[in-house]
Amino acid sequence: MKLIEGDTIIFNSDWNNYEDEENGKKPNTQRLLSRADVEEVEIWWKTRSAPRKIEMHDNTTRVGLLNPRIFKRTLTDVRSVGELLGKFMFVFSWSHKS
Repeated sequence: MKLIEGDTIIFNSDWNNYEDEENGKKPNTQRLLSRADVEEVEIWWKTRSAPRKIEMHDNTTRVGLLNPRIFKRTLTDVRSVGELLGKFMFVFSWSHKS
């Protein structure tokens, strides 16, 4: 899956997190990014002239491929929080009411 499409960054989520992310109980996601992804995300975030969005896809097989659950929110923060195993940890936070 392509990481960024226009003003939107897209991630898959699993059943452990998706519902809490969608209902606002957990309005963030943590991701390990490659150096190339970090460069793309940092340029995308820093050069914004309009609000950036995040789109979360429920990738569980319980829901099925024919009826995917997706939600989109306005990002409020994109933050690097460290490095782990040669990857870079980022936290993407959003406003629940979008």
